Amino acid sequence: MLPECRLAVRAFDTCETQWRVAFGGATGLDYAACLAVLQLYLPRWLAEASAEEGEDVGLPELMDDLRIIERAFLDAMEEKAEKKRQQKQTED
Repeated sequence: MLPECRLAVRAFDTCETQWRVAFGGATGLDYAACLAVLQLYLPRWLAEASAEEGEDVGLPELMDDLRIIERAFLDAMEEKAEKKRQQKQTED
């Protein structure tokens, strides 16, 4: 993993239980919950990162990165569901 992606992946892992779910499955992350969680953890992560790499990322940039990962995750889940639907149709 690229070093500049480390905090974004850590943020996504930390927020992985904060999905909003509807009848069709996950619709996106609950940003209010993610912000609350990240406000707690980000200062510690930055202190750890600055000691190692000199990384300095703010909450807005981290949320931008989190949204990119979220979109990719949702796209992958939709692709997986579509393949499953197609497979079921061919079996019927």
